[in-house]
Amino acid sequence: MGGAAVGLAYLATRLALVWRFPPHVDEALFASFTLRGFESPDARFEPLASGQRPLLEWLGMGTMRLGPEPLTALRLISVIAGLGTLILVAYLGWRLGGRWVAWAAAGLFAVVPFFLV
Repeated sequence: MGGAAVGLAYLATRLALVWRFPPHVDEALFASFTLRGFESPDARFEPLASGQRPLLEWLGMGTMRLGPEPLTALRLISVIAGLGTLILVAYLGWRLGGRWVAWAAAGLFAVVPFFLV
């Protein structure tokens, strides 16, 4: 029950802000790579030319098939990756200090602004 509450708090805070943050320069670059790769299979390896690994863009292209625009698709990928990090933080807290440490670590991860932005 408590894990679901922490997970819902995480999702509520992140999803509420997905569309409110202004685009950052790097995000715009990654979104343009994602859009070009989505529209043309020949452009799927363009991030390699600027020294980027293309996994984020590829995942964004897959998410774009569900309907969102490139920037939103990349941000949703980040939310999902953060959810995986939340689970890992809770697991490490449980392994290192027990149940209460896991709850504290997961709760702090869900609400601390450093992990939010």
